[in-house]
Amino acid sequence: MASTKFAHSTPFLVTASPRLEPPPLSCKHLYQHHTNAHTSIPAMSSLYGVIERANKASLLDEYARLWKLFIEGIDEIVGYVREEDCIKLQWDVKWFHCETVNKKGDEVRRITIVRSNNYLAADGISHIPSPAEACKIAFQKLLAANADKFPAFSLWKVTEEADQEYCPIHLADPGVNVLPLSIPLPLRGVLGVLTVGVHLNVYRVKEEDGKETIDQIWVSHRSKDPNYSYPGMLDQIVAGGADTNDTIDGQLAPCKTLAREAREEAGLTIDHQTRQVFFEEMGGDDGDKTKKMRIHVGTVERASSITFFDLKDESAGDLYNKHLEPGLRIVYDLKITNPSFRPKKMESAIERFEPMGVPQVTESLNSNRWKPNCGLVMLDFMVRHGLVTKHDESRFERIKKDLHRPLCFAFLTELHRITKGW
Repeated sequence: MASTKFAHSTPFLVTASPRLEPPPLSCKHLYQHHTNAHTSIPAMSSLYGVIERANKASLLDEYARLWKLFIEGIDEIVGYVREEDCIKLQWDVKWFHCETVNKKGDEVRRITIVRSNNYLAADGISHIPSPAEACKIAFQKLLAANADKFPAFSLWKVTEEADQEYCPIHLADPGVNVLPLSIPLPLRGVLGVLTVGVHLNVYRVKEEDGKETIDQIWVSHRSKDPNYSYPGMLDQIVAGGADTNDTIDGQLAPCKTLAREAREEAGLTIDHQTRQVFFEEMGGDDGDKTKKMRIHVGTVERASSITFFDLKDESAGDLYNKHLEPGLRIVYDLKITNPSFRPKKMESAIERFEPMGVPQVTESLNSNRWKPNCGLVMLDFMVRHGLVTKHDESRFERIKKDLHRPLCFAFLTELHRITKGW
């Protein structure tokens, strides 16, 4: 065992806290058979470039040097930290312990959020902090000590507490999920914590020779305001991250996330029991234009999921450039059955919605116009619906495989056990 010192005045302490062994899914082979670190993104004769743009972390020469983040007492990886960020950050040695260990010829780099050497007082009684308490304190100290080192940290410092955004930490350990863990948004990408979200593909079909073919796909144009991430890029009309409140019986429910995002972004209502989707228009059957009509749109189907590991670039905006994002996206489809349907944008982060034909969508993917993980979702949709096939895509089998990157998070292997709903 060798302790590691970083380029600031206080070295990491070697503590007596128990060392957590990497879990069985530590993925020693991660990306070994999926990427070539020296291969640049090819000319877009193939849609495989969509895969590469959303998996830039897998192209890093330094991938093997990423540090694994753990919470003491929880035997699963929480996140990944880049070497240069480990060196750049000033860590509170009371709450963070870092070490490099050589195990059977492999170097294991670990950062552990410490619990056992810290005691909190409540009602005059000292106790070891819970994982949630330890994370809250450790993250606050990390942000405060490094407020001038990352643009997102600086903004957080001057943001009103009520407006500060937190994101869930998704773990498989059932004991942890009783009291959900969260992380400040600016830290999520620096510590490479898994993101989990839902996306909804909305499309219309037409009849050709007695068969249904996809006619149009509704897409969202993100706001060009540079205060938003990925300004001006394309997106699904409904997409968003899972929240700690999106639960059924205390377990994460992606369908709850979908219903919330559909309402907030596109004004759509999803019936939880039937999965039927509705929108409202002014004007009743009696001609009264002051009344709202509830109009059926179609029925949501859970269709797929994709995984990726990105290193965000300048297209994400200054706040999140060089942040890591390992991610899971749960994908739903909505076939429009009402020809009068026109979704209405409900948020300032959206510039407009637009129906695109399949050739337009293909061209936009080729032209790098999509937010990276949204491009993956769209490519997955096109593969599933036969819009991209082995006959017109030279790397078809590789695309199908690499839409599902191996990621070393226990949450992913336990997804069906620890989530509820459709």
